[in-house]
Amino acid sequence: MNRRAFLIGSISLLLSNHAIAKVNIGKTFDVYIDESGNKGTNDPLVIGALVLDSNYNYQRLDKIREKAKFKQVLRYNSSNRYKKLLSVPFIKEFFTSEKMSFTSVVIPAAMNTQWPSNKMHRTSLYHHNYIEFIKLINKKGIRMNIFLEKRSTTGEDMYLKSFIEEHNFQVHVRFIKEKESNCLQLSDLFTGSVYGELTGVKNKAKAEIINDIKRHLNVSRIAKNINLNKGKFLVRIADHI
Repeated sequence: MNRRAFLIGSISLLLSNHAIAKVNIGKTFDVYIDESGNKGTNDPLVIGALVLDSNYNYQRLDKIREKAKFKQVLRYNSSNRYKKLLSVPFIKEFFTSEKMSFTSVVIPAAMNTQWPSNKMHRTSLYHHNYIEFIKLINKKGIRMNIFLEKRSTTGEDMYLKSFIEEHNFQVHVRFIKEKESNCLQLSDLFTGSVYGELTGVKNKAKAEIINDIKRHLNVSRIAKNINLNKGKFLVRIADHI
């Protein structure tokens, strides 16, 4: 519950100054959340969200994948040099579509080590971030479909879903397998790239992904406080946990 709780709680940092400011009342957004790193370690922790207007034509990604003939799961962490057959057109689609954006928050390594080890403190932090986030969304009347990678086999996922829906906000949560979602894979690609640049990636296949993103953004680094193209690609360095 702790890892998942932290992930949901961090959505407030991811979207409060991004989706909230941009959308019109009554719109629905699909949000695909991913993370790179682990809390409480000597490495950074990156939480990322691929945000799509729900009327985006998802078949576009299916057709891109079919044309690329890449059937494996597209992951940043993969060292498969052939994954660029799919990553390149996926990234291009992201930057040319007005219906997609990406938001991430970076908890630097020095700050990540300060994450409380006490279960009660972690839960308290989760509740604070989560409730504040939901209040902010509810005031704007925004409907959101939140998708998270299904990981638990012990009922943990369903417990979290029930907890969220008990608050009766316009937020619906689904747990999906990464292999079943192009969007979750793209979120993984972007989130992992931010993490990879922070930790000094050496693998060529991973470095090519990062460089492709930087070419589209026309920047020398992506792992810093940056908000380009009016929120198209946002990286924020957290000042607290």
